[in-house]
Amino acid sequence: MKRVPVIGCMATVVAAGSMLMLAPAALASGHPRAGATAPRTAAQALVVPAGPQVTTPGNVYVANLTVKTISQYSAGANGQLTALSPPTLSTAPLTPGELELNPSGHNLYVSLTDQTSKGGDALGQFSVGPGGALTPLDPPTVPTSGGPVEIVFTPDGKYLYVDNGTADKISEYSVGTDGALSPLVPGSVTPPGSAGELTMSPDGKFLYATGSGISQYSIGADGQLTPLVPASVGPPGFDMKISADGKFLYQAGQIAINQFSIASTGQLTPLSPPTPAAGPAGALEMETTSDGKFLYATTFDSQGQSEIAQFSVGSDGQLNALTPAAIHTGNIAFEAVVSPNDKYLFVGNFTPFGDPLHPDTISQYSIGVNGALTGLDPLTVSTGAGAGALTATPATAVAAVQIPTTIVYNGATSGLVGDVAPLSARLTDSTSGLPLAGMTLTFTFDGKETCSAITNANGVAACTVTPSEGPGTYPVVVVFAGTDTYLPSSTRAQYVLSLPLGSAPPPTSAVTLPPALLPLATPTPAAASSTPVALTDLPQTGTSNHGEIAGFAMLLLALLLLAARRRLTQATPS
Repeated sequence: MKRVPVIGCMATVVAAGSMLMLAPAALASGHPRAGATAPRTAAQALVVPAGPQVTTPGNVYVANLTVKTISQYSAGANGQLTALSPPTLSTAPLTPGELELNPSGHNLYVSLTDQTSKGGDALGQFSVGPGGALTPLDPPTVPTSGGPVEIVFTPDGKYLYVDNGTADKISEYSVGTDGALSPLVPGSVTPPGSAGELTMSPDGKFLYATGSGISQYSIGADGQLTPLVPASVGPPGFDMKISADGKFLYQAGQIAINQFSIASTGQLTPLSPPTPAAGPAGALEMETTSDGKFLYATTFDSQGQSEIAQFSVGSDGQLNALTPAAIHTGNIAFEAVVSPNDKYLFVGNFTPFGDPLHPDTISQYSIGVNGALTGLDPLTVSTGAGAGALTATPATAVAAVQIPTTIVYNGATSGLVGDVAPLSARLTDSTSGLPLAGMTLTFTFDGKETCSAITNANGVAACTVTPSEGPGTYPVVVVFAGTDTYLPSSTRAQYVLSLPLGSAPPPTSAVTLPPALLPLATPTPAAASSTPVALTDLPQTGTSNHGEIAGFAMLLLALLLLAARRRLTQATPS
């Protein structure tokens, strides 16, 4: 064991399965002193296979080092933690350290240290039940080398690696279909420097171990580790994280966060500049969002107060401090973990002396669209003494599914051309039939006019559009886009537009023949008429749209009448 000097006193603290040494100078300068061994992180705990959309942030597990238990929680849709039943599982007489979920989320593993120095160090293995509760496998533990700490998996879940800080070895295991571990042959490798934190490239081709430097390995098809050339690069450090695209690696160093690019062959090269332009003077643990956009690091300010530094990750791999650059958290902030939906961050706050006035807690924060953290209400929840490692599993790992929804259109189905069309629909839970309030429905009329509204307590949303269409029947489509909890749905209705009642085409005006076509001023037979022929005297057909045709027809008829009149006149004796 290592000793932890804090404010001039000595205390033995097991931080997530290893020791953390903090001297008064380290607290004052804002970083752990050289040679300190940092607490370990669940580097791959949030790597889960793609599946149905997550309904809640899932489950959170905490290793309580002092009381030798694992706390288990469910995380609600609002990020709040609630203890499962039972709330804890005992690991006594062994002390729990690092927690890690396999990529499927069906099994959890914990590094266990025998504080009696009898060589009983092991890895605990559990199955994860439908509600997130843990159950030990058979056997519940497998032996490992001295001082097991960090645990990582290959992305396919076939191989597990654990660094052993006391033995300075990296143990290698295959993983059975039931989650049970079996040592490879040979069962370990010895890094060129001390064994510390582990991290895995997203493609599963390379593994890195940090201690006195960063040891770098390729991973064979059989899971065996082979050192790269050079075998080790970089300064001493603690935790490590790799960007989501696998192009960059970040190391929590003793005096700064170190930044590296990763070649296609796995070798690390420091970025330029090699550290962020603005950031903490050293860090302990780091965590990233699954999309790789933001990174968070637990550290200390110049007064020795624990805080979380927050960064955005540039396309060039450079870390850029957010505003504010850091926020304070409780006690000594060790482990941090981001929920799989990237909406919340949880931090384990450890009290070395088990101070009843400052009990161990988990701080809980929401993550804004710009990456900035905001404390939830309440800000903390209590946990077991010696809160160290945390890990989280998404709801997909406990067979959670989204709830189907139903939309029924109940708005108007007819109206007049040019009038406002009132549209309305009701959204319900298809399983229970209950209305869903606070959800957004979008209405589209004939694929052109749209409006949106939020459902009320009865599940009803209503809004209006003003159609530009003429008379006819048109579709109205209502869409609910869905949420993390509810599946999307849609429906379709018909809307009839009519002309206002009493409206009719304007009448066609009478057309009088021009003077040239009027009868001659001579006697005519009694049957002949000298009255001008008007268009209105003839049968009317068609509408005003046919006026030109009607006019031409009347002109032709008048010419025929005139010709007939002249023939009659010529036939009359003078």
